[in-house]
Amino acid sequence: GKTIEALKQALDRARTEKASILERTNQESSHALEIQRKEHERAVARHLGFIDKLLADKKQLAAKVEELSSKVKRSEETLARRVDSLEEQHKREIARVKEAVSAADAQKRSKWQKEKARELKELTIKGLEPEIQSILAKHKEDLRAVEDKFKEEVRGIQAEHERERARAAQD
Repeated sequence: GKTIEALKQALDRARTEKASILERTNQESSHALEIQRKEHERAVARHLGFIDKLLADKKQLAAKVEELSSKVKRSEETLARRVDSLEEQHKREIARVKEAVSAADAQKRSKWQKEKARELKELTIKGLEPEIQSILAKHKEDLRAVEDKFKEEVRGIQAEHERERARAAQD
């Protein structure tokens, strides 16, 4: 009897100890799970905050991109109108200069021709054929020189126009 009774008591103690250990283990597990759950919730909250900040930043950047795109478009339109205006202004200026140069050349040519005609009459009267030939050659040479000068002036004006247009395009 005593042995059985001692064994029953030992068994009861073992059961009680087992139950106590099991309850302590369950409490510790529950506590560890609660700590882990709270850490996880804090991490999720941090991530959600970060995501919200990224979304707000993205929205702000998209608005800036839209604003800058609009400014660039307006600037391009303004520049295109300015270039068109300058081109038109330069066309008028070139036409005016060509007209002025042409009128001046025509006046010079007319004066020169009258002078040469007078000289030719005198030379013809004197019968100086070699001199007449020389004057005609010089006349052609002078005419070529005037034409060359006119062409050079037109090229200069066109080059200036191109430089101004390039500067306007760079601005």
